Amino acid sequence: MNTIHKTNLKRMREILLTENDEINDDIADSKNSDLAGDYDIGLLIQSGVNLNNYELLSERWVISQRRPIYRATMSLQYFKHLLQFIRFYDRQHRNKSDCLARIRSIFETFAK
Repeated sequence: MNTIHKTNLKRMREILLTENDEINDDIADSKNSDLAGDYDIGLLIQSGVNLNNYELLSERWVISQRRPIYRATMSLQYFKHLLQFIRFYDRQHRNKSDCLARIRSIFETFAK
């Protein structure tokens, strides 16, 4: 498992443990909350396999669709919440592209 993937999963687990009560999601059992990050990555991979790049997220969760895996895994609201914290770049790339990278998380906390 690469460092970026570990960092993403670690951050998602922190979010799940601290904000699990505030999020209305389909994962009712708290012992499964550690797996939600893995499920989120799995849904992203599934989207790539199905070539859903240009499909709206809300369309993937429609009951009439032929792919029930999205609704069976987690709610759309919960998936969107987890997507906010996923990063697919390393620290060297981030520092070059984002001048506020070191304080971005603190800034975004106050901006909300």
